[in-house]
Amino acid sequence: MIHEIIFKEEALQDVGDSYEFYETRKERLGEQFLSELESILSSIQKHPTSFPKVIRNLRKVSMNRFPFAVIYEFEHNSIVVYAVYHGKRNPKGKFRRK
Repeated sequence: MIHEIIFKEEALQDVGDSYEFYETRKERLGEQFLSELESILSSIQKHPTSFPKVIRNLRKVSMNRFPFAVIYEFEHNSIVVYAVYHGKRNPKGKFRRK
């Protein structure tokens, strides 16, 4: 079953900021970031409970090529994305957004 994905405003801001950052570093690098993110989101949609819980009901999926993780919760057959978080940032901040 494919589940609906809902992005919190902060997560959308994370994606936009990261895209802009990578595009200014190298042409099409931001597009590659988005492509990997889409692949991860597709995996989450298909198997939302197969990724590890890291705190309470929040789950984490790390990106392979980029130092980011998607922080989400699976609730009421929907996937709520709270953060697309850079691994070098304060790790506690990614869990405070809920």
